[in-house]
Amino acid sequence: MKNNKGFSLVELIIVIAIMAVLVGVLAPTYLQYVEKSKKSNDVSTVDSIINACEIGAIDPEVMTDTTATLTVTINTTGITLNPTSANSAWAKAVEDAIGTDVKLKSTNWTNDVIVVATRDTATGKVNFTYGQNSSSAFKTYASQLTKIS
Repeated sequence: MKNNKGFSLVELIIVIAIMAVLVGVLAPTYLQYVEKSKKSNDVSTVDSIINACEIGAIDPEVMTDTTATLTVTINTTGITLNPTSANSAWAKAVEDAIGTDVKLKSTNWTNDVIVVATRDTATGKVNFTYGQNSSSAFKTYASQLTKIS
């Protein structure tokens, strides 16, 4: 009688079949978790932009800036500030705080996310709203998590 010390072909095929079934069952759940993580990251990114706007607005160098409204547009390709950092000390302070390579990770949003920061130039207090064409899907997802009204 031979003493075989390996797996037979049938045993290997059974193990591969079991692994394929497990991957097929677990892959959709894993992809949902990945997408949820991307969405949470996007909300965190917008929250960082909000914090940068608030901190920039009370910077002594920015207080002399007459810019009362700063529009931040963010999408999967990058971020845009209006007025630009070249034209506004407030926009420059925000850009310095968050950088220029900020982008949304999730492709689930139907439009860009537009945050409009309105500043009282005397006190530095900032109010935030979503821009008119801002992604409604993002607004719904982030409504409980951000300071934007």
